[in-house]
Amino acid sequence: MATPFQKSELLVRQATAADLPQLIELRWASSIEDDVVREPRPAFEARMRAFLERAIADPRWAVWVAADGDRLVTTVYAQIVPKVPRPSPSGAWVYLAGMFTRAERRGEGIGSRVLGAVREWATLRGLELIMLWPSERSVPFYERAGFREADALELEL
Repeated sequence: MATPFQKSELLVRQATAADLPQLIELRWASSIEDDVVREPRPAFEARMRAFLERAIADPRWAVWVAADGDRLVTTVYAQIVPKVPRPSPSGAWVYLAGMFTRAERRGEGIGSRVLGAVREWATLRGLELIMLWPSERSVPFYERAGFREADALELEL
């Protein structure tokens, strides 16, 4: 932990199994902030733990974090989605979800650093694009990062 006289180093990296408790905590905090809590916390924690255990072991998923010492401050989930083959070189894209930074750390550029790591990771894998469904308040953040509105339709079930 940094003292007031020293600045700790922020580390952007992929999550590990050791991060599960904090990833669960941050996803709960994000859900409360977005007012989407519809189940008891123990049930959510069990579902989220099972999801994370699978995702961290699955090469199609990358769970990215920014860590300040032992404390996670930002998370985002990236899933590689294969495309139906066409006679063209691109074969997959990235679905980005769950970007969240602790409220007290917003405005420091941490989310931009994490998003940059995801972009580099996707580029190195030759993936075609990154797609997400942003909250209204996050649209300016993603636009500053180069995202633009795309043509898509959705059918809510």
